[in-house]
Amino acid sequence: MEIRSALSTFRHEWRHNTRFRLGGWTVLLIIMTYAILMIHDYDKSLRTLSCDIAKRLRRLQMISLEKEWVQRVETAKAVNVQMESRLWQADSRGLAQAAVQLWLDKVLKDSQMADVRLRVEPVIDIQENKHVWQVPATIEGPFDKKKLHNLLKLIETNSFLVSVEQLDIVKQTDTRSGSFSMIVKAFFRAS
Repeated sequence: MEIRSALSTFRHEWRHNTRFRLGGWTVLLIIMTYAILMIHDYDKSLRTLSCDIAKRLRRLQMISLEKEWVQRVETAKAVNVQMESRLWQADSRGLAQAAVQLWLDKVLKDSQMADVRLRVEPVIDIQENKHVWQVPATIEGPFDKKKLHNLLKLIETNSFLVSVEQLDIVKQTDTRSGSFSMIVKAFFRAS
């Protein structure tokens, strides 16, 4: 019963009240405009997506026409095998740390570095590759250009993968002495 009376009141107001009709048409116009704008935005996003997909498809078709892919795969495999053969080997994290400690002790002795402090840090997992560990080590000591050059040469010519991540040299201005600090990282294949 209430719905019929509400509809009756609405019809009566619509027929006799000009401002009510004008307001109703304005609300309807706003709703239709909003719907058209939403449809336009949706159409624009679909067109953009379609263009992006078409570009990717053309790029993939061009790449698929290239005949060098077999050769590239073989080259990549060879490089991968070569890089993996340069990784250190250890059965545990502790053995990896010990191996780096022993190797650096030998390298420091061979380069005739004296009064050097060596600190081998705990093994770190590499997030990008769960099968590779890195073992960082810090070497600090008095600066001697010739001995430091020999040390760097021994690290660089090592057959296993080791990188010098950081090298800081501090020269004292009032004396001829100075010091150096070096961070090296050795890379292991996780067992």
